[in-house]
Amino acid sequence: MARRTARAALLAAEHLERERPSETGLDAVPLSWFLPVCMNPGENLLGPLAIPTHFTVAMLVGMGAKRGWVLLWQVVAIVLLTVALALMITRVTTVVLR
Repeated sequence: MARRTARAALLAAEHLERERPSETGLDAVPLSWFLPVCMNPGENLLGPLAIPTHFTVAMLVGMGAKRGWVLLWQVVAIVLLTVALALMITRVTTVVLR
């Protein structure tokens, strides 16, 4: 009986090692790649809607993003948000003043 349980435990351990997930997916992607490619533009474009930009800049630089990329995306975000806001204001004023 003891041999059966030992064999079953051994087979279960082998099965678990074979079923262990490989290093694919999000676990395999290092943060050093994810931060400048995905998080930096997204945070700079959507972050001002939630918190002030100086907080997001400090957070991104503290997490390891390069200052140049953070500043570049800050400029892009400021320009895009300014254009969007200006278009919304002109649209509202033209509708109201008619």
